[in-house]
Amino acid sequence: MRKLTGILLLLLVAIQLKAQNPFEFKGNFFGYFGGGFRAPVKKYFKGDLLDDRLSLKEKSLTVDITHYYFFARNWGAFWNMQIDPSNTKGRRNSDALRFARYEDDYYFLNEWSRNPANLDERMVWGLSYRLERERWRIFTSLGIGFTEFEAVEDWRYLKQKNTNLYYDVELLWNRNLNDPDIQTSFLAAAGVLGGYRLNKRFTAVLNLKLARAKTNFEYRLEKTNQLTGQKTVEDTYSYRRASLDLTASAGIMFTPSIDRRVRSRK
Repeated sequence: MRKLTGILLLLLVAIQLKAQNPFEFKGNFFGYFGGGFRAPVKKYFKGDLLDDRLSLKEKSLTVDITHYYFFARNWGAFWNMQIDPSNTKGRRNSDALRFARYEDDYYFLNEWSRNPANLDERMVWGLSYRLERERWRIFTSLGIGFTEFEAVEDWRYLKQKNTNLYYDVELLWNRNLNDPDIQTSFLAAAGVLGGYRLNKRFTAVLNLKLARAKTNFEYRLEKTNQLTGQKTVEDTYSYRRASLDLTASAGIMFTPSIDRRVRSRK
């Protein structure tokens, strides 16, 4: 009799589990990882002599990582990191042109120029709103943050013709001597994420983001007399510009939290 009762209880539990919809739940925590492409809506670069000094890219392959936490039924907060590992392409190497003004009166004693690394990343924090229906999820987001990219400097060692005078000519921007060549600029972004639930934990995702970044810094071309130490600013180059771009990525979203069941309304 006890065996029969145990079998009946197991059958009742199995029937109850089968009757429950595994997608009738809401999680608090979500993690998204994907890859895609970033393309400009408004171009940043204008063909200036210093464009090749920046690792900032207008279009690039991208790695997209986002974490969500929903503190209410539909409202939550998010943190997003976007890394663009592609090489900088399509820009002329303008190192010779930057120092062309000295060709007639000086000898160039070095021809060294360092190229920027492929560092170009973004971080954004903000609010998110979600809609969930059966297997479908839609997360919208709005946030602010910053973009980091490398802005490298340049240098030439000159000897004035028919004299024994030597000069350093440096392309510099406003930073301390031992600080890294990293520029940080303001960023605002809005996005929409659409997902189809594969099972209780995993969701296939397509993610679209529109971002506006604005830079505001300046390079200066500075000449130093090696004998007297006198410094002269020969020219300045402003980078007060804004860009607008769209990122499309696809990937997987995971729900690591213990979900709370939501009963169907009849």
